[in-house]
Amino acid sequence: FYWSTSCAVCRDSLPELRDNQTGWRNKPFALVTVNVDSSSDDWQTYERILASTRQPSPGSISVRQDSGQSAPSKLPLTLLVNAQGKVVARYEGRLAPEVWDGVADLMP
Repeated sequence: FYWSTSCAVCRDSLPELRDNQTGWRNKPFALVTVNVDSSSDDWQTYERILASTRQPSPGSISVRQDSGQSAPSKLPLTLLVNAQGKVVARYEGRLAPEVWDGVADLMP
């Protein structure tokens, strides 16, 4: 999930992603959020606020994209990756509820 602190849809989507991850904590599912802010301070401030208001989600990984790489043209960008590491779906913008059916279909 590629996102930025300046993207309202991104920030609005993060709690839903984390809730789904919590619901699948006994399944082979991992949530990787990739922040693409131009300033690492913005991301670090957001992460500190999040840590003070919410318990960490097990299996969640939050990273920053290297500043040498270009950000996706539209945020949020969600890539659905199967167990073999292949991107099986790509979603730009807000996720529709039926996207989660596709995620569930990939799990054993």
